[in-house]
Amino acid sequence: MPFQQLKEILDHIKTMNEELKEIYLQMKQQTDEGHTQLLLDYANQQKSNFEKNISDLNSVESSKVFESWFQYTPEDELKRILQEIRASNVSSVDDVAGLTIKYTDALIDFYKKLKEKTHSEDVTETIDQMIAMHERNKQEFITSVQLFKAT
Repeated sequence: MPFQQLKEILDHIKTMNEELKEIYLQMKQQTDEGHTQLLLDYANQQKSNFEKNISDLNSVESSKVFESWFQYTPEDELKRILQEIRASNVSSVDDVAGLTIKYTDALIDFYKKLKEKTHSEDVTETIDQMIAMHERNKQEFITSVQLFKAT
């Protein structure tokens, strides 16, 4: 089983976010529906905010936290959902919402599984902060979806 440092794991997630942003841009170009395009823009912005938040967190937290080692990281589910999103035909706000929420839920679950593998209080706290950040983003996204659907 491979070992990875937390910073390497986060780099993989950043790479997946970059892929997701590209997929969202492609989806935006393939739809004429204005609300769907706006929601794709919003989802893309959330992914950019994630990258900034991780960078901010990295500068605040001890580098020791990000150098913590993990054996076997369960990122296969994230990769599977990313492939599912890539293969999807998005034509509505509901399509974008469903895929984005599914990916966010998988990411939160990934962090929770990762947290189970550490015995460091500092690492647990950092992962809890990432979980909270994604849960907040998910709730903001759901609120935005409801606003888009109401107009």
